Amino acid sequence: MRRVNRRRGWALLVAAGTLCSVSGCFYAEPEAYVRSFAWESDGTSWTWEFRIPTDLYALYRRQTHRPWCSDESCDWYRYVTDPNDDAYVEALAAELARVMGERYTAGQLYHQTLQFTLDFVTAAIPYTKDQPAEWPKYPIETLVEGHGDCEDTAILYTSLVRPLGYGVHLILLAHHAAAAVEVHPSFIENAPYEVGYYTYAGKYYVFCETTGDPETSGYFPVGYLPPAVRDEFLSGQWFFYDLRLGAASHATAELSTPTANRTDPDWLRWTELP
Repeated sequence: MRRVNRRRGWALLVAAGTLCSVSGCFYAEPEAYVRSFAWESDGTSWTWEFRIPTDLYALYRRQTHRPWCSDESCDWYRYVTDPNDDAYVEALAAELARVMGERYTAGQLYHQTLQFTLDFVTAAIPYTKDQPAEWPKYPIETLVEGHGDCEDTAILYTSLVRPLGYGVHLILLAHHAAAAVEVHPSFIENAPYEVGYYTYAGKYYVFCETTGDPETSGYFPVGYLPPAVRDEFLSGQWFFYDLRLGAASHATAELSTPTANRTDPDWLRWTELP
């Protein structure tokens, strides 16, 4: 991964020939798609190039894809939990967390990684609207094809943050898909913007919009609830998948009131989960 400081003009390149995670390693192969992504995050311009094995992409293209569904009988959590790409996706997630680990202390690392990963998904993966008879994509498909709609990016984001070890949900509204991630309650209390959130099994989860256009709407902060989905989210007319249990559930959503100074750079300092 390359980071470019816009003021000083220096760069750091991390070789991407080998990607490793707790599930194993992938090595650069002759038969691989080379993909390069660019985005802005944390005051820095980033580029990331890696190789995706062609046989892994072919495996998912052969899978049966279920079209759009918005009821609790839908099994879209399988797009995230399918084990065939675990080693590869976990390795990508580990690289994103490693980069943030060079910048932040343990007290900030988790939430900063959530934001860094969200910036990658919303800015490096261009949003494309659904086409007729289109189906959701597995994370590998979205990365190879380099674009996706709301369900594709929600599936990709939840896949990349699930290895962090905390709760993550895939949210399905009537005509939109998004994500939710577990946070410390002080994240909601101290955020310098309104946060859409709910509680589930004694934990706090915040809404994550995974589509965005940096040229128009900019980057969405973790927890930010876009006006286009605010009423529906707060109405409770939606459900989510717990991606650890593979179970669907409902929750009552709320909207926080900003209390922190918008210019305070340390509002995340004490929001790390135990």
